[in-house]
Amino acid sequence: MRGAPDRCVSRLSGGSWRSHISGFNSLIPSGLPPGSVLLLLGFPGSGKTSFCWQLLNETLSRGNPGLVIATEGSPTDIKEQVKNFGWDFDSYEQKGLLRFIDCYSCRLGEPPRSMATKSVYFIKDTADLSTISIFIDQMLKELGEGMLIILDSLSTFMTCSTSASVIPFTQLQISRFRASKSIGLIILEEGLHDPQVVNTLRFLCDGAVEMKLLEMETGELVHQLRVHSLRGAKVITRWTPFSLSTTGIVFSE
Repeated sequence: MRGAPDRCVSRLSGGSWRSHISGFNSLIPSGLPPGSVLLLLGFPGSGKTSFCWQLLNETLSRGNPGLVIATEGSPTDIKEQVKNFGWDFDSYEQKGLLRFIDCYSCRLGEPPRSMATKSVYFIKDTADLSTISIFIDQMLKELGEGMLIILDSLSTFMTCSTSASVIPFTQLQISRFRASKSIGLIILEEGLHDPQVVNTLRFLCDGAVEMKLLEMETGELVHQLRVHSLRGAKVITRWTPFSLSTTGIVFSE
């Protein structure tokens, strides 16, 4: 088994986690407790994925590891996308800080063995939750404690499997994320799933962050975010506008 990468700064497990996104920090004054798992909800285009990639870039730049469970794009796609914001995920992958579980490429056809690397595990069937669970467990053991874990998105698993199998799968992963004292972000597309299923996922996670895209009378589209809840912490629940710039998410003052 490969050893966990060296940390050049404090691990996320060492105390409350704070982002460099000041507007987001103000909504969670005490920071995120280690082991927190958040459900990130919003319609397509609301900024969920960009938000996650920005938090991941911050995490990696601090010397803490990150794990991406990708269902909506290949690792290559993701690394290309974030270059638009000036973020270099390739360098962190080469340092052993960034790992991927690729649940996307199999939908295009099984990737050749030559594509496999020590930082990427390929899944042959997106509906094979048992194998995905095994790979997640192995990655967590290799990376150690105090990482950022992004699942983008749980909705893909919902479309490939039944909620009766996805919910216990998700519950197990949440328990693992907490045990590793990591921060987990689970993306769920709004408007696609039964309300009872969504409420169950809200219950399983430690908190929920909601994002939306509003059209103003002028025709301008405005992004907004709010922290709906966070177990064990005080949060500011107001909707807060933000914009997507060439350097990432910027909250309005």
